[in-house]
Amino acid sequence: MLKDMVIQMVSLMDRLLKLENMDLHLTPYQVLATGQDEGMVEFIPSSPLAQIISEHRSITSYLQKFHPDEDGPFGITAQCLETFIKSCAGYSVITYIMGVGDSNLQL
Repeated sequence: MLKDMVIQMVSLMDRLLKLENMDLHLTPYQVLATGQDEGMVEFIPSSPLAQIISEHRSITSYLQKFHPDEDGPFGITAQCLETFIKSCAGYSVITYIMGVGDSNLQL
């Protein structure tokens, strides 16, 4: 139930930011509640960051391999780099506001 609520908050913040013309390229998971304490979360095929870095030595190398552009910034397509930067910023701000991952958040 808590995960569903967090996803709903991310979706709400994404919609509110877009209303202010701030598209941070957020992609909240789809969630289907099947009971009070159970549900299903959309499967997103991915690799852990540690695996990406061990195989490619850096995020930049990974992005260069899958979104190459010799004329783009850092050898990466401008669109890919913009999406990566905006989504990192958006998720960082949202998780900070919600206190995700910090049980000792003190303001």
